[in-house]
Amino acid sequence: MKDLSLFSPDILNPDTSFPDKANNGVGFYRHIHFHRMHDGFLVGKSSRPSILRVAQEHAQEQDYNVSVEYIRSAFLVQEWEMPVDNNGTKKETLRLDLVARSYDTYKDADVLIFNTGNWWTHEKTSEGKGYYQEGDHVHEKLDVIEAFDRAMSTWARWVEANVNPSKTHVFFRGYTFSHFSKGEWNSGGQCDSKEPIKDDKDLLSLDELSPPIPQMIDNSLRKVKSPVSYLNVTKMTNYRHDAHPSSYRKPNTTEEEKRDFQTHQDCSHWCLPGVPDTWNQLLFAQLLLSHKQRQWNQSKNVHV
Repeated sequence: MKDLSLFSPDILNPDTSFPDKANNGVGFYRHIHFHRMHDGFLVGKSSRPSILRVAQEHAQEQDYNVSVEYIRSAFLVQEWEMPVDNNGTKKETLRLDLVARSYDTYKDADVLIFNTGNWWTHEKTSEGKGYYQEGDHVHEKLDVIEAFDRAMSTWARWVEANVNPSKTHVFFRGYTFSHFSKGEWNSGGQCDSKEPIKDDKDLLSLDELSPPIPQMIDNSLRKVKSPVSYLNVTKMTNYRHDAHPSSYRKPNTTEEEKRDFQTHQDCSHWCLPGVPDTWNQLLFAQLLLSHKQRQWNQSKNVHV
């Protein structure tokens, strides 16, 4: 019989879920959540320092024995430089067959959270012309959908070969919408809305996305053999065209910066209060559910 208490509202109460807080990081969660340090984080569970999310930024809370690291790896696979002549000239490529160099450092973390998608655009991948590399071979032309699938397969093989699912909880956070209107990020696109979208008919259509990144992610994750929790926040972010930095990209702007930010708005990243807060709470709930499930399984085994 399924333990329905797993789905009680108390699951979001750290005091009832983790009564022993010395090494589980719940107090640190409260602290870091209050200060909103980064758009992606969470806490570990064991007596050793735990690492969450796969960067070049690091936060540690010694009182709770928790370490949080953010590593920027926009494609999950390695950005590379390929020699093109004997004069030292190189060209940028993307190694579809190699994961990011830092991954092995974090394979024993308590929690790993991966994300990619928003950079897999035709503009940022040179439209697939002479950009994707496997081994010594640079593809003259490769469709972004095929390239993405190969990169995700490389990532999945690394997870399957290196991550112990009984020790490490792997998450994949899904695609988040951009909301440029009257142009794109490089052509004067804007997002000046002050309220969320309230009617589904006004949402951006997945069919309008080129390439169809959410579908690409869904198709790739179905092939992963190791346990991966899919944090699907795509539709949730579709409603929030009001939650981007827009022209308010930094405090204390000069008049020149104000004019520049008005014509070069940020409609793809997120203000920390709001959307990232929400997906972090969903992530936290999933970790608590997993913890409860382990407790239930352990108690069941004891009484067998």
